[in-house]
Order: sequence, then structure tokens, then C-alpha cells
Amino acid sequence: MLKKGIKNKFLVIIFQGFALLTLPLISKYIGEKEFGIWSIIFGMMQMLVPIFILQLDSGFTRFIAGSKSREKTTNIFLSISLLLFLILTIAYIISFVFNISISKFLFASESYVIYVQVTFSWVCIRVFSTFSRNFFRTLGKFKTDTIIGVIQQITFIISILFVSYSGKELLDFFKIILSIESILLFITLLLVYRELSFKRVRLNIPQKFFLYSLPLIPTMILSWVTNYSDQLMIVHYLSLEDNARYSLYYLYSRIPHWIVITPLNYALLPFLSKFTYVGKDIFTVKYYIKEGVNISILLISIMIIGLIFYGSEIIYVLSNQDINLTSMLLIVLISFSVFFSAIYQIVYHILSLKNETQVLIYIFGAGALLNLFFNFFTIPIYGILGAAFSTLLSFTVVCLLTIKAAKISYKDFIFSETIIFLIFILFISILIKLIFFSNLYILGVFFFFVLTTYIIFINKFFPVYFNFIKNYSSKKLK
Repeated sequence: MLKKGIKNKFLVIIFQGFALLTLPLISKYIGEKEFGIWSIIFGMMQMLVPIFILQLDSGFTRFIAGSKSREKTTNIFLSISLLLFLILTIAYIISFVFNISISKFLFASESYVIYVQVTFSWVCIRVFSTFSRNFFRTLGKFKTDTIIGVIQQITFIISILFVSYSGKELLDFFKIILSIESILLFITLLLVYRELSFKRVRLNIPQKFFLYSLPLIPTMILSWVTNYSDQLMIVHYLSLEDNARYSLYYLYSRIPHWIVITPLNYALLPFLSKFTYVGKDIFTVKYYIKEGVNISILLISIMIIGLIFYGSEIIYVLSNQDINLTSMLLIVLISFSVFFSAIYQIVYHILSLKNETQVLIYIFGAGALLNLFFNFFTIPIYGILGAAFSTLLSFTVVCLLTIKAAKISYKDFIFSETIIFLIFILFISILIKLIFFSNLYILGVFFFFVLTTYIIFINKFFPVYFNFIKNYSSKKLK
């Protein structure tokens, strides 16, 4: 089940990667200000969708995964769906009443009221889409969720290409997205209802769902502050254009996270939910946590090195952004935060199994306060570099506090060889980039040597990983 979930989610991630490649075209062909607006809307989506779901999708997976009762599954799904509908109706009305104030808060101007409505419309669609797709994930039917996810990403890619090369505006892009995703949501709901049983429908959500999920809401808000409050502060302190530049580098520097951690966590929660974290299960869970952390960090490291060498050049080709020392520092600071993000998101599953999600409020509260504090002082002085530094510092604190709350030791989640190798290979890579900053030929030669060193290290200290990738690749090529 774990491998199946990871493989299916990875397929979605591949198409999401193509979507990321097309996003800078908005900045290049429509305008930097428009890309700054898009990044704000996307950032709000990351917070509002989980909030309006009340994190009940996580509770649904946590308690329904493995259940063989169709009636129970049906009752819970319908009950949560009705609750979400009521919440979204109220939220949508509020967005109309206070649209001017919301526009000023999001975009530092009252001129973008239309994008406030776009944001809330997209949130409403994504809330039901996310919860409905989570139904298939919970039941282990990853293929259905994968197909829906791939179609969603293909729609996104085609919309960006069409709007960019046909001289359309940003608003046209959102009109296409909202229309197609509405149709896709309708199809998804039809597929879900085919799996439900309507013999004994009882609208009721057990208390344990709320006890598990509700503490995750303030946690999600605080997590959003840590991740995306930088952009709001950049808009208010600097400009939408500065936010566009920061957002481009933030998106690309976080690519390793989306490629590695997203599919792993997608499958880990329903898989680990079978365990109780007592007795022998503790050793089993720790095994998967440690394996997950190490393989994630090792995969992430080689991607970050690639970004350090070529990230600025790729973004320049796609969006005409300047290549300078600031570009490299942005990539280093933001991408390094991915290491700490990987650790806390995997170790977090221990807290989930122990039903201690309430402690995350304090963990992300510390990270959010630290992020806001440093953004307040660093952005006006150092600009977007200050925001990147605040992000790295916040993720580091969140990671350390999560490890402490999970009550696991250093040796329980990472190998010493991994840390030593990372420090060595990343230091060498940054030094090489600084010396041969824009010589892509020399950087290419060094990247080949770095990659060779990386493969030798994996083969020597982690032969199980190496042989798995080697054998899997051979089968696919045949």
C-alpha cells in the first residue's frame, strides 16, 4: 500500500512539475505584477482550503483507513460534506461584504476586488475537490485520485500556455481554471457516490474526529504564517513586483519538497494509521520514520545541488529574472529549509499516531512568531533576502521542536553518515558555484563529479536504496 501510494502520487507530482515550469510564463508574457497577484492567491489557497475543511480530511483518513463498513464510511463522508457546505456558504457571503478590506489586506490596494472573489470561488471548489479525492486515498484507491490529480494539473498547464501565448489576461486564466475544475469536481463526486451506501444514512461526526482534527486548524494557520506570510509583508513593505521575484524563487527552491516529501507523506499517513505506537509497533513506526527521513534527505540533496548550479539560469529563461548573487542566496536559503521541512513532516506522524496533534499549536506558534518578528525587521532592510532568511530560521525551529515533542533521539531518525555527507557535498557545491558563477560548462563538469560522488556514497552506505533504484530502473527500461 505504501509503495503504491507513493508511485501514484509521484505521477501527479511529475505533472505538477510541468505546471511549475510553465508558471513563470505569467511573469514573462502577462506581467510581474500579475504573477505577484497569482502568488498571493495561491498562497491564500494553501491556508484557506485546509482551514475550511477543518482538517477533517486528515481525521477521515486517520480513523476510516482500514474500515470495512461502507455504512460508516458513507455516514461520515456525507456528514462532513454537509458541514463543509454550510461553512463555505457563510465564508462566501462574508467575502462579498468585506471584499474591499480583504483586497487591501491581500494586495495592499482596493483595486483588486475581483481577485478576492476569484480566491474564494477557487477555495470553495478546492475544498470539496480535496475532501472528495481524499476519500479514494483513505480507501487505498490511489489510482482514481491520481487520474483526477493528473487531469487537474494538465488543465493548469494548458490554461497557462493558452493565456500566455494568446495575449489574454490573468483574469482569463482564472475563468478557465474555475470552469474546468467545477466540471472535474462534479465528476469526482459522482465517482465517490458510486462507492457509498445509502441504506442507513445517519448524519453524525464522532467527537474523536474533532478532537483529532480541530487542533490542526490553528496549526495550519501558523504553518501558513511560517510559509507564506513573507509574501504579504513583501507586498506591503516593497511591491507586487518584488513579491513576484521572491515567489518565483520560492516555488523553484521548494521543488525538492514537492517531488519527494509530498508523495511520501501522501502514502505514509494511511499506511502508518494501521499502527498504534505502543509495544512492538513503536519499533516498526520508528523504522519507517528513519528510513523515510534519510531517503528523503538524500534525494532532496542532489536536487538542491542542481538548483544551486542551474536554478537562476532556468528562471531567467522562463521569466527574464536577473541572474546575480542574490539569486543564488535566495535558492540556498529557501532550499535549505526543505531539509528541516522534510524532517518535521515525517517525524510528525509519531505525534499523529499518539493523538498528540494539539502540541503542534505550540510548535508552529513558535515558528510563526519567529517568522513574523524577523520579517518585520529584515524585509525593510534586506528585502526579499530577509524573507528567505526568516523562512529558513522558522523551519529550523519547527523541526527541532517537533523532534523534541515526538521524544525521539538523534539516532532514531537519521544516520550520522547522512549528515556528514550532506555538509561535505553542499559546502563543495556552494563553493564551486561562487567560483564559477556563470560558467555553465565548468559547472556541468563539476556537477558530473558531484553526481558520481553521490552515487558512490549511496552504493556504499545505503546499498538497499541503490539496488532498489537500479533494479526498478532496469525493469522500466526493459
